[in-house]
Amino acid sequence: MRSFTLGVLAVVLLSGGAALAQQGRTDGPEGSEVGHGGYTSSMRGTFALGFDFGGNVPVTSSLLTGAAPIYLGGTASAWVADWFVMDLAVNHAFNTQTTGALIGPRFRSWTWPVSIGGGLRAGAMFAPGAVRFALSPIFTLDMTFMKHLLMGLQASYDIPVGGGLAQQLRIGINIGWRF
Repeated sequence: MRSFTLGVLAVVLLSGGAALAQQGRTDGPEGSEVGHGGYTSSMRGTFALGFDFGGNVPVTSSLLTGAAPIYLGGTASAWVADWFVMDLAVNHAFNTQTTGALIGPRFRSWTWPVSIGGGLRAGAMFAPGAVRFALSPIFTLDMTFMKHLLMGLQASYDIPVGGGLAQQLRIGINIGWRF
């Protein structure tokens, strides 16, 4: 019984000290404490540039070449908020000879520095002799280093509307910088 009483007394004393330490004030408008020794913003900057590369797996294609099953590209992103991003992505898949120019929103989780996200891009897909409108759902897992360096894994499925182009699954890596 004595150890129980000492345990309860220790908890009460420790919680009382924590309650006293939390008696602070924040005067001023909301968010004014950021950058003044109070709160810190998770990330700064509203624009990012990234380099994309990875594997390209055609699901349906009559345009297969003997080239390597890889893609290269770039992404320009406007960060409206830490959880909402507008992407403009351009990429080229070597084995299907298709180039995509896609734009669309991406929603990220509020966790930091690691977050997951998903979105839907739409735009044009170009191949020799064909241009089609395409939709491309995207799923991401990304991490932030030093509040500016972005690195992530991404998977997207390009769906051209109409025939003549490959539906393809792109799985890759994105490395970028948030300005």
